[in-house]
Amino acid sequence: SGTVFGPYPVTHLLAAPASGANTISWTYPADRLASAAGFNLYCKAGPITDLSAAQKITGVTSPYVHSGLSNGTRYFNVMTVDAGSRSWIILGSNAR
Repeated sequence: SGTVFGPYPVTHLLAAPASGANTISWTYPADRLASAAGFNLYCKAGPITDLSAAQKITGVTSPYVHSGLSNGTRYFNVMTVDAGSRSWIILGSNAR
């Protein structure tokens, strides 16, 4: 599932589990890519209620393989995009 909090929505969000990894993929509007300074992925085993409590991975591109995860554990992800001086939360997902 995805939740848009900022003006730049993503589409085709997928968090696909694999052995010891999750592959996170998304589509971002081509006309907005120039204004996107970068994408950041936050990941945590358990719901993310505070971004500072999650692992931050900067500069991710789609698809991104997040490896080193424990099988059978549900991981929650939040994606942000940096656009100028602002950082927008653009999606949230979970996979195990």
